[in-house]
Amino acid sequence: MITYCTGGVRCEVLSALMRRRGFGEVYQLDGGIARYGERFGDRGLWEGSMYVFDRRMSVDFSGSAARIGRCRECGAPTSRVANLAPPHDRDLAVLCEACAP
Repeated sequence: MITYCTGGVRCEVLSALMRRRGFGEVYQLDGGIARYGERFGDRGLWEGSMYVFDRRMSVDFSGSAARIGRCRECGAPTSRVANLAPPHDRDLAVLCEACAP
């Protein structure tokens, strides 16, 4: 199983929980994916954008980050995450600029 974490307390909690539940090999990147991306940009093993839990919704590590997501409406390559239109506006989806509400 692979999970990733942006960095911070959620990473620490998840790692401890996984160890308690019997996962034998649990590893963490120092500083999470956020620090890894700052250090290596698109030259590392990470591809695409990183989802974040704030208004930015995603972060690219360079101007040439791969667009590995696909718009759920039209299938266009995108890394954009957006709220759906009401009444489902608490749900998130991968939507390109043209298809976002």
